[in-house]
This record gives sequence, structure tokens and C-alpha cells, in this order.
Amino acid sequence: MTIKRMLLVLMKRWWWMALGFMLGASAMGFVTQYILPVEYTSKIQVYVSATPVMPPGSSSKPGTSSGGSESVASAIQASELVASQTLAKSCSILLTKNEKILEEALALLNKLKADTYGDPEAKYLDSVDDLRSSFSASPVNDSEVIEIISTTEDPYMSADICDTMAASVIKIMNGVIEGGTAKTIGKSKIAQEPSSPDIKKNLVLGAGAGFAGGLALAVLFAMLDSKIRNEDDLRQRFDVNVLAVVPLGK
Repeated sequence: MTIKRMLLVLMKRWWWMALGFMLGASAMGFVTQYILPVEYTSKIQVYVSATPVMPPGSSSKPGTSSGGSESVASAIQASELVASQTLAKSCSILLTKNEKILEEALALLNKLKADTYGDPEAKYLDSVDDLRSSFSASPVNDSEVIEIISTTEDPYMSADICDTMAASVIKIMNGVIEGGTAKTIGKSKIAQEPSSPDIKKNLVLGAGAGFAGGLALAVLFAMLDSKIRNEDDLRQRFDVNVLAVVPLGK
């Protein structure tokens, strides 16, 4: 099939693409509105710092004396930065992998739910696996700042998970990892708007998929069409020369 023939077919069957466009957008809009769960995202950041290690008997900060003190201070600062980044990575791993830490966080989280509703049976999550799948924690750009992000179907739950896990980071620094400190940067906010599904994005994807489907069907039917409509079809299909053409009578 020549490009010219293909373009003619597509122009003739343009309504296939238009129909696919509308059906794809409508279907994705329905799925987004009535099937996909609405989720809310909260986040919080925790700054992790390594406690500087002073030489035995030292009572003054490095860099206060003359002669090479600036280079020593710079080296110590660089060392502290690397140590802080390492601590941030370690805390992130413990926060997401350690069963004991997750169990303690789950207990605190469910207690918060019970206290809020005044119902001892009320709880946010049933298991450690549910908690683990509801949040992520990782250093921001490999820095000493840990970002905790929680996405759930309850905006209050997402914010409470972030605050609880941030408190767990501080507990890790105080009780598990010696020689470091952690401090939350601000407080998690309760999401006012859902983070997903993104209806605009889904409509565009659905419309694009529907258009592509209509286009593919139009091309497929054109390729499977074996009808001979003119002399060009004869030449292409049978590789023969056309000697004459008899016009259709009126």
C-alpha cells in the first residue's frame, strides 16, 4: 500500500479515529471517577546530623588557633557531612526494613487513631506489611535530609504516618545509632486535594490510546481490503500493465 493510498484511507475513515478518541477519553474518565481509589499524599523531612568527634582533652572548637587551623576545620566539616549522609542512609534502611521499629511505629500509629476516636478498637493499619507499603523514606539527593512520603486513601492517616515515622527516626538516632542527632523540618500537612488519580492526565492518556486504536484499525482494515477499485490496484496486485479502461455507464 502506497503512502498516498494510506492517506486517502485515513481521510476517508477519519471518524474511526474521532470515535476512538471520544470512547478512550470517556472510558478513562469513568474508570478514574468511579473505579480508581482516591489517594492523598503527605510528606515530612528530617535533618540528620553526626555529632562532631573532638580529640581527647580538647576543649575548644577546631579552627580557633593559628597555623593550619582552617584546613583542619574544613576537613572536619567535610568528614561530618559524609558521616551525616551515611547516617541518613542507615536511618532510611532501618526505618523501612527493621521489623521491631515498624512494629513500634504501628502500635503508636494505631494508638493515635484509638485516642482520636475514643475507641480502643479503632486502628489505622492491621499489619507491619500494610505500614511498610504505605510510606517511603530516603535521603534527598543523597544528602543528610531524609524525606518521608506517605500516600493512603485517608489524608489524616497519611499525615499521621509521616509524623510517626519522623519520630521513629529521632528514636533511632537516640537509641540505636550513637553519636548523632535528628530534627524534623516543619510538620506534615493534611492534604486538602487528592494526589491521585490525576483525571486530566488520565483523560489525555485515554484519548490518546483511543485515537491510536482507531488509527490502527483503519490501517488494518485498509491492508486487509482486497477489493480492486482502479487501475492502480491492478498494477500493484498483479504486476500487469493496464491497456485500457472502460468507463462505467450512467
